[in-house]
Amino acid sequence: MIAHTHPEPFKKAAQIMDLRKIHLFKKFEYKYSKSVHSVILKLTGKREIAKALSKRVFRMAYLDFDQLNDQSTFCIWIHRKAATMSLKYIQ
Repeated sequence: MIAHTHPEPFKKAAQIMDLRKIHLFKKFEYKYSKSVHSVILKLTGKREIAKALSKRVFRMAYLDFDQLNDQSTFCIWIHRKAATMSLKYIQ
């Protein structure tokens, strides 16, 4: 007879990891939101666009956050995303 593992402990562990990811990302977002906005504003010259693109940058970064291997590079990573998105907007 095959023993069935109960998925509940794995589900709870995944939820805890998701909460940790959210908490860590929110800390980064709080720390870098002004500088990301500033980069976008310098490149686009438009406050409304900078505000909208900043939100989009952080949304996309959250989805890609698991791909970031070294959290100490978050600053460079998020600013690169901001610059790339700004340049795409300008084109």
